[in-house]
Amino acid sequence: MYKDFLDKLKEYKKVSIYRHQRPDGDAAFSSMGLKTFIEDNFDVEVKLCGVEKYERLDTTEDVSDEFIKDSLAIILDVSSQDRIDDLRYQTAKEIVVIDHHPYMLETADLTINNSLASATCELITDIIYSDSFKAYKKSKDTCKYLYSGILTDSMGFTTSNTTSNTLYLASLLIKDGNLDVSKLDEEVFSTSFEEYEKVTKLRSKLVIEDGVGYCILDTTDLEEIGMAYDQAKTHIAEFSKIRELKIWAIFVRNPESGLYDGSVRSRRPYVINRICDNYNGGGHNNACGVKKLDDNLIKSLLENLSKLVNENVNL
Repeated sequence: MYKDFLDKLKEYKKVSIYRHQRPDGDAAFSSMGLKTFIEDNFDVEVKLCGVEKYERLDTTEDVSDEFIKDSLAIILDVSSQDRIDDLRYQTAKEIVVIDHHPYMLETADLTINNSLASATCELITDIIYSDSFKAYKKSKDTCKYLYSGILTDSMGFTTSNTTSNTLYLASLLIKDGNLDVSKLDEEVFSTSFEEYEKVTKLRSKLVIEDGVGYCILDTTDLEEIGMAYDQAKTHIAEFSKIRELKIWAIFVRNPESGLYDGSVRSRRPYVINRICDNYNGGGHNNACGVKKLDDNLIKSLLENLSKLVNENVNL
C-alpha cells in the first residue's frame, strides 16, 4: 500500500493537500509535514487547500482551479466527507486518503488507513520510515511538523491510543530532526494569561452526572467566556484529568445552523463511537464528534452515554 503511494507521487508534478474544516493540530501539522517531505524529495509542486486557519500554524494558500484539476489530491485527517475544507478535491485527477479515522471515501483511488494510530501525523511518519520510503530525506522541518502533530493529537502522549509504536516513531523524528522536545512542547501547549482565563471560565460550565461530564454552550455562554464557536470544542482535553469522569463532552451552538455541534471523549473501555454514530457523528473508540443536535438530541445522547457508564460501572 505504501509502495502504491510512492508510485503515485512519482507519477505527478502537482499535488494538492486537503484537511478538515476548523483544522486542529494534527490536520495542520500533517499537511505541512507531508508537503515538506514531498517537496524535499520529489520534483513536485505542492499546494495546501482549505480556507480556515489553525491558530498556531497558517496552512492556507491561494490555489487555482486549474492547479487542482491537474493534481494528485491527498486528503488528510478527515473523519467524514462533508468536513473536507475544499470540495474542489473532487476535480483532481486522482484522490489519496491518509487517515487515522475509521472512515473511507468511496471515490478515493487509494486509501491508507490505520484507526489504531494516535494521529494522522503518526501514520505519515510510519509511511515515510517504511521500506518503500527509507531512502528519502527526512528534514528537520518534516520531523518537527510530524512530531508536533503527534504531540497535539495524543495530548502529550497520554491518550488511550498512544502505543509503543507511537513512541518509537516519535523517537525517530526526534533523532533525525535533532528536535528540542521541551521547546516544541512549550510551542504546542503554552498559552497566554488571557486564554488561560477563558479556559477557566469554560471549566466553570462543566456539569458532572454519573461519571459523565458536559458543557452546553449557547451564544450567551460564548460571549461570557470570550471564545468563538470554533474555539470552544478544541478545549475538550481540559476535562481529561478529572478522575471522576469516564466520558466528557462539549456542545456548542453553531451560529449558522442554530443547532449544537460537539466533541465527545472517553476513557477505556468506554467505546463511544457506536453511540455517536447515531447522532450525526462518529470517530474513534474514545474520541468522537457529533453535529446538528437540538436540545432533545443532546439529552438523548447524554442519557445513552450515562447508560454506557452504568453498564460498565465495575470496570
